[in-house]
Amino acid sequence: MAYDHFVEHLFPNDLIPTLKRRLNNILGHEKADVIENKIESAIRVLKKLDQFEVVHVIKTWANSWASTFRFHEDKRLPCLLGCPSGQDCMKHYQSRLSLHTIVYDALGKGDDWSEFADLGIANPSREGLRA
Repeated sequence: MAYDHFVEHLFPNDLIPTLKRRLNNILGHEKADVIENKIESAIRVLKKLDQFEVVHVIKTWANSWASTFRFHEDKRLPCLLGCPSGQDCMKHYQSRLSLHTIVYDALGKGDDWSEFADLGIANPSREGLRA
C-alpha cells in the first residue's frame, strides 16, 4: 500500500495535462478554451472506441506520429501529401484542406469539417474521434 502511494507521488498520471499542452501546440492557443472545457468529455467518448482506435486518437492528440520535424531530422521532408510549401509535421497535416476532404468524403460527411478541424474535441462523438 505504501509503495503504491510512493509510486503515485513520484510518477503521477499526467495524461490529461500532457494532452492539453500538446493539443494547444497543434490546434493553436485560440482553441485553448475548447480543449480545457471538452477534453474530459472527449476522453469519456474515447473509452467507447476499440483499443486500436484509442491508440490512434491518443497518438494524434499527443503529436506522437512519426515525422521528420518531430524527430528533428537533419533532412526534413516536405508535406507527404504534396503541398509545395507544407512541412512534414502534425500541425500542417491537421490544417490541410485536402486531408479534410479525403477523410470527410470517405465518411460521407460532405463539406462539414468542424469535427476534424478540432480533432474531435469540441463536439466529441465516436464518428468524430474515428475521423
